[in-house]
Amino acid sequence: MTLMQKILATSALLALFACGGGSKTPPAPVVTAPTISAQPTAQSVQAGATATFTVTASGTTPLAYQWSKGGTTITGATSASYTTPATTMADSGSSFTVTISNSAGSVTSSAALLTVTPVAPTITTQPASQTAYVGATATFSVIAAGTAPLTYQWSLGGTAIPGATSASYTTAALALTDSGSSYSVKVSNAGGSITSSSATLTVQPAPVLATGLAYTDPTSGTYLLKKNTTLSTATHLVLDLIGPATGTGAGISVSFAADSSKVTWVDVPAGGTTATLVQNGTQFALGTGTPILKAKANGDAFQATVAQKAPTTAASLNGVLLHVALDFKSGLSLTQGTPITLSADPNKCQLLDGSGTIAPVTVAVGTLKAQ
Repeated sequence: MTLMQKILATSALLALFACGGGSKTPPAPVVTAPTISAQPTAQSVQAGATATFTVTASGTTPLAYQWSKGGTTITGATSASYTTPATTMADSGSSFTVTISNSAGSVTSSAALLTVTPVAPTITTQPASQTAYVGATATFSVIAAGTAPLTYQWSLGGTAIPGATSASYTTAALALTDSGSSYSVKVSNAGGSITSSSATLTVQPAPVLATGLAYTDPTSGTYLLKKNTTLSTATHLVLDLIGPATGTGAGISVSFAADSSKVTWVDVPAGGTTATLVQNGTQFALGTGTPILKAKANGDAFQATVAQKAPTTAASLNGVLLHVALDFKSGLSLTQGTPITLSADPNKCQLLDGSGTIAPVTVAVGTLKAQ
C-alpha cells in the first residue's frame, strides 16, 4: 500500500466513527420499586367464618407478597390476597399487613383490622315435657348452638330458679302440687339470647307395687277359663275350665301360655285329689283303671289332658272339666295393674267325645294382671 492509500484508508475510518458507525453497549432497563395502589381493608365476620384481605400493587415484576398477622409472618400466605382459617372470637382485633418486594425494593401495607362477632344462640332441641311420680325427680334438657361460652338460666313459671344454670335442670323431689308446672330456659352469649318453649311437668301418685294376681273371668265363649275363688289366694290363682251347657265328652286336652317372667305354672292345691299340675274337675269319672290325668309345664307353655279311662258313657260337659294353677313370682317390681299375658292355643285345645273322635275347641281366657 502506498503512502497515499494509507492516508485515504485512515481518513475513511475516521469518517466512519464520526458518523456513529460500529457497535455500542445498550442502556440498562429501568426497574421500578413496588408501590401499593389499594391497601388491605378492615374485615368483620361472624365467628366460624373466614375473612379475606386483598392488596393491589404495581412495580417491576415479578412481585413477591408476604402476609403477616400481628407482625408475625403467615406461612404460605404469599399471594395478592389472603384468606384466614375459620375464625374464633380470639382472632378479633388482629391486624394483617402484607409486604410486597421486587429487585428494586419493598413496601409494607397499612394494617387491616379483623373484627369477629359472636353468633347469637339458637335452640336446636327444645325442653320436652316430663311425667314423674311423687317423690321422684324430673330432668329437663336443652340443646343450643352459638358462639361459646353459652350461659343458661332455667325458670319455673317465668321465675328464675337460683343455681339452675346448666344445659339441663333436675327438680327436687316432687309433690302432687308440682303437677302442671312449666319450665323454660334462657340461653345467652355475647351475641344475644333466646328463650326456649315451655315444658310441662305432670306428677302422678307414686305407684303401688303388686303383691299378687287379679283375674277377670271371660264374659262369653263356649269353653271358659274362670277363677276358682275357693281355692285361689292373693298369690296363687286356680283356674277352672268350664264346659258348655250342652254336649258330652270323655276327655279334654288344653294348651295354655303365660308370661313366665311374672308367673309360674304350679300344682293345684289339695281340693279334690292329690295336688298335681292339673286336677280333674267334677264332670269326668276317670274310672277304676289308670286315669288319663297328665300335665307338663315348660316356661310359658303349659299342656294338660284329663280323660275317662274306657268310659261306658260320655260325661256331660256342663261343669268344671279341670283345674290348673299359677303363682305370682315374688321379688318383682311390678306396679298394680300391670298386664300379664295369658292365652289358649286354639290349635291344641281338643275334646275327646264318647265315640273316640277328637275335635278342636276354643277356650275363652280372661284378663290377668298384677295386683
